[in-house]
Amino acid sequence: MLCQIPDSVSKLFLHTGNMLYYTDVTKQVNMATTEQIVEGLKTCLSCEKLPDQEDDSLRLRRSILINQTDEDKKNLQTMVKVFVPTTDLNYLHEALEYTLSDLELPCIDSVILSCQVKEDDSDTLLDDLLLMWKILEELVNKGQITSIGISDVSTETFVNLYKAVEVKPSINQINLTACCVVPQDLQEFCKEHDIRILTHNDPVDILPVDILKPLFRVENDQNEDDETKSISSMKVAWVTRFQAHIKCRGILSNKGYIVCLHLK
Repeated sequence: MLCQIPDSVSKLFLHTGNMLYYTDVTKQVNMATTEQIVEGLKTCLSCEKLPDQEDDSLRLRRSILINQTDEDKKNLQTMVKVFVPTTDLNYLHEALEYTLSDLELPCIDSVILSCQVKEDDSDTLLDDLLLMWKILEELVNKGQITSIGISDVSTETFVNLYKAVEVKPSINQINLTACCVVPQDLQEFCKEHDIRILTHNDPVDILPVDILKPLFRVENDQNEDDETKSISSMKVAWVTRFQAHIKCRGILSNKGYIVCLHLK
């Protein structure tokens, strides 16, 4: 049975824990990113909730699998990809701080920013990305992140961002489903500046709201004594995916997602 969300909750944090221990997920080699997240959230919503609800926020997590891995953290290299649907700086800042805290990491080896605002839909995207980049730079300067990168921007935007920032991106991640071949000018620029080009197959909309709603229990309005929240609408504030590989061996040891939802 899915847990009940109190009516007082307007912000929900869900942490899947290490999904390498999810047998239903690991059996499906080609499971899409969104499907993985949904399976993780189903488990979160079916497990115990933490007693320390803070004001209007609630955390749901697979406590037994949080940070569970057979390897010592000092032997792991952790990469986090941050998916933000808007250029809201507060969402990005919260996503990074929360992920660092919940993973109990003093430092993340690399962070990739994925802002899901399409360049065709925004005349100010580069300016917005530069403001978001400053948040990443601050954490690099504090020693909380080692290297930073960006995902799914045009060659022109990437080059302009690179030239404008203090802490340079060391990773440029592109979606090969949208771009079958890496542009030649991008290849040359990245080679010249020692930038790694990585590929991915994450969807543009990492977690559609229409897929989320069926996961939540909607109570019968006739039950007046039940304070369960009837979620008529919600939005995804941010999603982070964490992956930890064993250094020098490249073996995946920890993988999961943290999701922040705003409930209305």
